[in-house]
Amino acid sequence: MHDLRSQGYAVQADIPLDPAASADPPRPAPSNGLMERRSRLAQAAAGRTTQRSTAPATSPPSARPIPPKPSYAPTVHLTASGGGGPDDIRERPHPRPSAADLAHRARDFRLRMSVIDCETETALDTTRDRYGRTVHAGAATAALARRDQAAVNAYAKHLAPYANALLDSARRALDELPPARHLTGWRTVLDGLSASTAEIRRALDQPATPGSAAERAQHAALWPHLATWHELALFDTDARMH
Repeated sequence: MHDLRSQGYAVQADIPLDPAASADPPRPAPSNGLMERRSRLAQAAAGRTTQRSTAPATSPPSARPIPPKPSYAPTVHLTASGGGGPDDIRERPHPRPSAADLAHRARDFRLRMSVIDCETETALDTTRDRYGRTVHAGAATAALARRDQAAVNAYAKHLAPYANALLDSARRALDELPPARHLTGWRTVLDGLSASTAEIRRALDQPATPGSAAERAQHAALWPHLATWHELALFDTDARMH
């Protein structure tokens, strides 16, 4: 268009067709809401970038405090259970022996005393002459001393723990029988046997010096009481009373 004008032509310019004279149409201004949203997005992006690039400062975990050791020792109290179970620590009383057990103990003592008596008679026979007179007094005395000591040992080991129970069992048997005249005599026998039991117990609780003359005298004094237990044979008392 400028060339034509320089040659004298009259040119009417059309502004929309002239790229130099024409301007870009105005762009609509963004609304306030859009600008605010873009601003928030930019700030959020800037904050994430800062968090990723900068490591947060953290403090090391603190150690768990240890409680102080107590200065006292705990006390444990043991209490015996009252139910009689396996945890019961109290001493239990010994059960009462049965009648069969008592009969066995009395029979065993009687047999032992029979053996002692037989051995003693055999030894004494060697100290006598053909007429039954003692001709070896020292040997006879020694045989009797052995008899007395053997009888005391047999009673202490096999019958002493059951003597009172045997007496009580015999008394209960008397009380269960109907009234009769002979029962009085049996009660007298049991009273004498109870006195013999007390004498034997007293000697066993206060023994003399072993091997001394006092011990031989003590055992000789006990022989009649031990022989009474041997002869009565309380294991068949019920049969004799009937």
